[in-house]
Amino acid sequence: MSDFSSLKVHSYVTEVIAASPPFEHKVDNGVWWLYVQNETVGFWPPSIFNYLMKNSNIVQWGGNVFNENSKNGFPPLGSGHSPADGTIPKLELGSLSDVAVKIGLPDGGCPDGTVPIRRVLFRDLLRSRSSSSFGNRYHNWNKTSPQAGDSPSRSVSVRTKPGDFRGGQATFNVWNLAVSDSQYSTASLQVFRGYGVSGSKLGVIQAGWMVNKKAFSDSEPRLFAHWSEDNEHTKGCFNLECQGFVQVSRYVILGAKLFPTSSEFGGPQVDLKVVIYVANDGVWWLLVNNEHVGFWPPSVFNNEMKSANVVQWGGDVFNGDLNKSFPPMGSGHFPREGEVKIASYIKELQVLNSQGKVEDAPAGDDVVRNNEAPACYGLTDHGNEGSWHRYFYFGGPGGKC
Repeated sequence: MSDFSSLKVHSYVTEVIAASPPFEHKVDNGVWWLYVQNETVGFWPPSIFNYLMKNSNIVQWGGNVFNENSKNGFPPLGSGHSPADGTIPKLELGSLSDVAVKIGLPDGGCPDGTVPIRRVLFRDLLRSRSSSSFGNRYHNWNKTSPQAGDSPSRSVSVRTKPGDFRGGQATFNVWNLAVSDSQYSTASLQVFRGYGVSGSKLGVIQAGWMVNKKAFSDSEPRLFAHWSEDNEHTKGCFNLECQGFVQVSRYVILGAKLFPTSSEFGGPQVDLKVVIYVANDGVWWLLVNNEHVGFWPPSVFNNEMKSANVVQWGGDVFNGDLNKSFPPMGSGHFPREGEVKIASYIKELQVLNSQGKVEDAPAGDDVVRNNEAPACYGLTDHGNEGSWHRYFYFGGPGGKC
């Protein structure tokens, strides 16, 4: 818990559950479990209790302070302010500037020479059809056999025309969205090899933020990355759930929760910067908020992905149950509802050219714009103007489309 409530700006919440039996365990064996932020922390066996065995008769919430020296005043409780001091004030339009999303482990991360690894839980394995397919083809988390001929995904994007690129980058504002267990919503940067080339295997690396309740057991936005060597036909992986991506950061890890999130109608816009680029040795690197998170070695792509021919930015949603409406994308608002601090943006679009030099992404007729569901999502491309350089707005509430 690296952040606590801050007067007048943000509030952060920690969820703690003590239960017997816990919600995931249906065995009534008298074991008391502790959950923190949906994570099973541990348990107290029944042998240590004489009276608190299988149930309690009182549940209590609150705070407690202790003062060892009665001559000194008691320490503060909670935020240190009385409820009579007032609640968080209503924010005025434009009163707060954009801020960078907080991501990574507290206290400087893992010790030198080590990296964080997310534990694979039993429920993670249950999402895969088999242990050998675990982590592959992230669309399969949610597929529930949609009707033949119907596509379970919708996307909004801006992409370069085919060329020779060594990578791309962009800055996204991060939002908290409501999605069901059979859905997800993403905003990402993608680099492709072989895009639109007849007879060529399509290689792709993708990174950004995602809301996927089934994958992460919550509806919080998470950092994610995905790669495929052959358009996910036989080889591809999500985050660290199979071999491919090599973690090097001891602070930032794929799957990390992103907080705080952007606020509508006058609140701060919370930014996430993502860079994907290939070094001279053919290694593809991922940077997040200027931190080298890790890399994909050339062998992942059979030493064939030495550059990209297309760079793409945008949003993607998935709906595994076509009887339901498609989920929201971006902020959940159309760009036409009002752009700054209402709609989702992707700004500072840049590419690394064939010499590895950073350039603003193309604009006008030099890019391809795509909106597969204009009834549910919007796209407003502003080209290259102002302090944001190259940027566009996208997203919408979803629905039947």
